[in-house]
Amino acid sequence: MAGRDKSRTLNKKEFWDRTWKEDPDSVRSIDSYRFALINQPLQGSKILEVGCGDLRYSRIPDYSSAPESEGCYTGVDISTIALKRAKEKYGGVKRVHLVQADVTNPLPFQDDFFDEVLSFETITLLGRDFYRALKEMTRVTKHGVTFDVTHRDLARTFASHVSYTDLQYVTLLHEANYSGVAFTEENIDHLLLALGLKPEKIKTFTIFNMVNWEALTPELVEYVPDGDVKYRIYVRANKS
Repeated sequence: MAGRDKSRTLNKKEFWDRTWKEDPDSVRSIDSYRFALINQPLQGSKILEVGCGDLRYSRIPDYSSAPESEGCYTGVDISTIALKRAKEKYGGVKRVHLVQADVTNPLPFQDDFFDEVLSFETITLLGRDFYRALKEMTRVTKHGVTFDVTHRDLARTFASHVSYTDLQYVTLLHEANYSGVAFTEENIDHLLLALGLKPEKIKTFTIFNMVNWEALTPELVEYVPDGDVKYRIYVRANKS
């Protein structure tokens, strides 16, 4: 029997399964979940999280499935490896549901099925498919979406080896085996308009903001080289 062709291009699911198996820390972040809990009312809602990963840092299922809550949490991810780890943490928790699905294809939910749809550290990773994902998130939410994206300034400052193509709503980043997307505030304005969403909050954080997130006094503030570089845009938008 012929050996496996190691040069074969991986499909999306294979790529993310391999990433979660070999380098899970590269696709985990606690920063976005801090933002979600500060800015997003969660209790009593039927919540969908797109690109939930292994839920190592997420507290969202805890809030939406708490005994005093009337809500429920559904996490969707393309990676079965990530979901297997998530089930080890939440598999026995009532009102927490984990579903393997690709958000760039139709999700297995009816229109307006969820009260809120969230997605963190995911949209930027989808390359040219980002618009289809956001359109699908908009379809299945009753009220609104919350998501974050990488700012174009960060990508251009620290990824000098990457080539760029400016598209209608986004800057496409090209690497050898991967393409991602980065945004400006103007991109987000135009994108939400095209999706039929009304912006509630668009907030840009610099590298300085992200590093000093929890600095409560001036003595705790840390100097950061290139701290004024825009790092990430957080978006909360409602259905019009």
